[in-house]
Amino acid sequence: MLYAFLHALLFGTETVILSGDKDIEDQFYKMQWLLDTHYRSMLFAEKWAKGEIDLPSQSLDIAGGRSRAFQGNDAIVVTGRSANLHEVLPERFTPSILYNWLVTGPAENLRMYPISLCLEQEMRRVLWMKAKTGGSNTDAMNGRNCHVWQKPLSFPGGCVVFAQDILCTGGGVVVPVLDWQHALMTDERISHIHVEDGEGMSITSE
Repeated sequence: MLYAFLHALLFGTETVILSGDKDIEDQFYKMQWLLDTHYRSMLFAEKWAKGEIDLPSQSLDIAGGRSRAFQGNDAIVVTGRSANLHEVLPERFTPSILYNWLVTGPAENLRMYPISLCLEQEMRRVLWMKAKTGGSNTDAMNGRNCHVWQKPLSFPGGCVVFAQDILCTGGGVVVPVLDWQHALMTDERISHIHVEDGEGMSITSE
């Protein structure tokens, strides 16, 4: 599934995932959600750094539950963003169509459940950015990452957080804690990741 996304982004050709596994359909949704969320985060950070966005901001106290994901004393929260952040998207983009076809049922009565997705090839910049920074979606904020979606942390809707991430290791990869949370659960009622000394993680249900 991941290779299908990469193929669509890198080459711009129509790409089809054909599977009888319903888990692939779930992974397809989560992957597009993650890619889209971090793409808008990257674009927001770039426009903020250039002074192209004028919204209220204030220093962020990361004490309490918020310290599960953020560290440092230079975090800020920006309020008043639009619900979908359409204003940060480029007016022109290069489309790339990706399909997920779920085929299920007995051979004599197969059913197909298609999902289609129009990616912007420009989204591949997020992949290069994360590789360049070691996990962040931006390099425009002096070491702080940009988060336009902070659930399950206790932030009001419609805000953006610039903060240094707490990192953890899973599967040999160092990733921001909040990224792990979103990759596993996105916006569902979820468990929380507990990090010990930045070296590992465990998942506890709530």
